[in-house]
Amino acid sequence: MNRIVTAFAIVATLAAGPIISAHAVDNGDDERSVKTVSVETLAKSAKNFEGLDVTVKGVVASVSKDKKVFTLVDDSACGGCPSKSRCGKVELSVSYQGKMPKKKRSVAVTGRLTQPEKGRYLFVAKHVE
Repeated sequence: MNRIVTAFAIVATLAAGPIISAHAVDNGDDERSVKTVSVETLAKSAKNFEGLDVTVKGVVASVSKDKKVFTLVDDSACGGCPSKSRCGKVELSVSYQGKMPKKKRSVAVTGRLTQPEKGRYLFVAKHVE
């Protein structure tokens, strides 16, 4: 089975072409409540989440403390261990102004998916657990 490699990034190496998939869990009855999704779900249906508050669960694959950005991969894609040989089908670039999480940690990141340039996404985190 071939998989589309999708990367959310603000760099020129972004691969586009999300496919719709629904794994979102509504945490309340209010339409404005925060939904919890996987990195892969967010990537596959990015337009459905753009501008909404969302919590994304995944594993930290890399951290750039000086740029205040880290990448998140779907923990189900690699059993919770972000290995370059087994993971990285989908990566989410996360901008965060707080204390950066450690690499290989499972985290829940709450924030908003933004599109600073057409076809390029960046998740702006408000909170990282």
